[in-house]
Order: sequence, then C-alpha cells, then structure tokens
Amino acid sequence: MSTPSGDHVLVVDDDPNMARLLVRHLARTGYRVTSADSGTTALEQLAAGDVDVILSDVHMPGLDGVGLVEEIRQRGLGVPIILMTAFGTIDKAVDAMRHGAFDYISKPFPLERAARTIRRAIEKSRADLPDLGPTVDGEDTGIAGIVGISAPMRRVFQLLKQAARTDATVLINGASGTGKELVAKAIHELSARREEPCVVIDCSAMPETLLESELFGYLRGAFTGADKDRPGLFEHARGGTLFLDEITCLSSSAQAKLLRAIEDHSIRRLGSTKRVRIDVRYVAAANVDLQQEVRAGRFREDLFFRLNVVQIELPALRERQEDIPLLAEHFLKLGRARYPSSQASCFETDAMRQLVAYEWPGNVRELANVVERALVLCPESKIGLQHLPRAVRAGNAANAQTAGIPQLKSLVDEHIYRALRATDGNRTAAAKLLGIDRRTLQRHMKRAADGDQDT
Repeated sequence: MSTPSGDHVLVVDDDPNMARLLVRHLARTGYRVTSADSGTTALEQLAAGDVDVILSDVHMPGLDGVGLVEEIRQRGLGVPIILMTAFGTIDKAVDAMRHGAFDYISKPFPLERAARTIRRAIEKSRADLPDLGPTVDGEDTGIAGIVGISAPMRRVFQLLKQAARTDATVLINGASGTGKELVAKAIHELSARREEPCVVIDCSAMPETLLESELFGYLRGAFTGADKDRPGLFEHARGGTLFLDEITCLSSSAQAKLLRAIEDHSIRRLGSTKRVRIDVRYVAAANVDLQQEVRAGRFREDLFFRLNVVQIELPALRERQEDIPLLAEHFLKLGRARYPSSQASCFETDAMRQLVAYEWPGNVRELANVVERALVLCPESKIGLQHLPRAVRAGNAANAQTAGIPQLKSLVDEHIYRALRATDGNRTAAAKLLGIDRRTLQRHMKRAADGDQDT
C-alpha cells in the first residue's frame, strides 16, 4: 500500500480529545489533516478547499455523520466518507453506507486501522476501480462479487488482488460450484485490462470437433461448411482476458496449440499458414487435480507449468462455514431484486442454523439455488425450515443447534472487551465509547463473569 503524500484528511468530531488524537496520529503518518467540530463546519471547510477523504463521527449535535453523508451526496461531491461509530449506533452507520458512505469503523479501534481505511478510500477514489464489495471495521467481506470473511477466503482475496496487478497466467482449482468463474472475472475486473473483453470458454460444453475452430478461428474453405473467414475467441479477447474453464477437456491437439499461443503470443487460424499476433491474459480453471492428470498422461506437463504461474485454491463451502450466513443474506438480497413481489426479507434462526450445518456437496452454487427456491416458495417475511429442501432439513440435524454462527452475546462481549482495553479498564469511559450507560455495561460484565447463568 502506498504511503500518503500530503493527502488532505478532514476529521469531524465534536469530542476535542478524540479529534486531537486522530489529527496527531494521521499527521505523523504523512497526511495533511484539518478538523471540524460539527457536520455544518465540515461542509464549510469542504467549500473552502480540496479534501481527499472525510473521517467523521456518527453521533454529533446538529448535522450528524449520517446527515453529512446525505448532504455531501446531494451536492454531488465525490469525496469518500468514513464513519466512526459506537456500538449502539452501528445500524446508523450501516444505513449511511447504503446512502454512499465508503466504510465505517467501530469504536474503539486502533489508530492504524483508521489510517489503513483512509488510504483504501483514497486509492479507490483515484483509481476509479470497480466496487470491491462490502467492508466492516475496515476489513473486506467481499471483493468484486465474491463474498467471504473466513480465513481461506481471505487468502483467496489476497492472491486474487496480487495476481490482478500483473499479467501472470492464473490457474484456479476448486470443486464444481465453488465460484471459479467469479474469481476469474474478479481478476479481470481488478486488472489494467478491465476495459477490454473477458471471454469465457467452457471447454466441457463445446464438442471437441468444434473446439479448435471456436478457439482459433478459421479461413473460408478450411473445412466443410466454412463459407467465410471467422476470427476465433482468442482474437475476440485481444487486449483482455481469456478464461478457459474445465481446461482438462481440451484435446491433445488443442493443448499443443494453446501452449504455442501462450509461448509465442500468437495463434494460427484453421486453414491458414500465417500466425496472428494476440495480446491476452490467460486464466484457466479445473475441478480435478491437474498434476494427477499430468501423471496419468491426460494433460501436457509443459502446458501445466505454463498455466500454473499463480495458483488459487478455492475451498469447498463446508470448509468456510462462517461464510454461509453472509452468503445466504447476499443471495437473498440478489433474489429480492429478481423477485420483487416476494415478501421474504430474512431467515428464521432455525433455518439459518440448518443452512450452516448442512454439508453443501454442490458448494456455493447449491446454496444460491436453495435460497432462490426458498424465496420463491416463502409467502411470509421470514424464510423458515419448512421452505428449505428436504435434503437440507435432514442433513446434519444433530449439529444444527451448535453450528458456527457467531452468537450475539459473543459479539457484545468482544466490543466490551475492546472498549475496556482502550480505556485501561475505565468503565465510565468504556460505556461512553460503546454508546451505553455505565449500569448497562456493568450488567453485561456481570453476565459474562457469571457464565450467563441468569439469561
């Protein structure tokens, strides 16, 4: 991540101590920092000079942080806004993101997190990159349409972003339904080639007799029925990305030609003696172990090494259980846009528990289909167990009650712990950070100490 070079940050907070702390830290980091004690004052400063990013508290008298977001968007200003929110006002910050805020960070937070989120906002604003997806506390929960917060998916996101910055060939491995095409498209969307085509070729869906002519094109008279010259998909992808899905379905002849195309940056149409220069970025995918295919003699070893420059392994859905609630809500949101007459807007607790407990042999694709089915069949506001397929209801029922959905109590305890740690155990100050009164904080602490026996 690049270092700041005098970028102007406007800190908006009616708490002078907090404002001074942020100004001091961000200035040491390399930013040019000014502050305002209200949303109204912030708007006056915006009118007076250039501001690269705004870091604003949510709760302020008069024009608060949410109102500031709405006012800036109504005025058509493109400055990104990051909101600082206490535990009790997170819902307001989330609502503000729907109206155009870039991100929010929940108090208490390390000062480094604020600096990191500010840098992300500035870089995204200047690069004009496509939306990378939702974030919480400055951390990605998705990227370019791919959703996940689990450790395996964070590793995927890291590799994906690193690969997108280069033209290196990428090999994506994963079982059917894990999202290989989404990853390939994300690499394209985040690359310098994003303005050019991303051509997807499903090698398993194309008859072997047509595959080479579709890939490389042909000249008139090259074979029976070739009544005119036709460029192939390699040429259609020129300047962009060529995604070869299920690459193990390529014939030996097509594998040899693909290897030559990668090495020489050129292809030869069927029936032609001339080679056509091409400039494409290659991404390939397989749902079987390509090294095993090489050992079995079904895939060329030299082509495997050419494709396997950057390898991305996609986990099965059962290996990223904590992503299931996030994915289910994501698919529900997409489904509501497709079926606006549906009344379903959320999941009952038992239904979500069962979604998390199920093994998902069809991976993310199966989950998307189950949510869509439930949305269509549910006549109510909440999707319940009765709206899920029998296989999902029956699968792993014994584990459904304890599957990996983080409990609200654990989230509350974590926020309380962070607040107390940030205030060196000062309960009054911690309660203020959390947006609750001291008595409420003490009640939560007593429940945690007693092992929740009174709940």
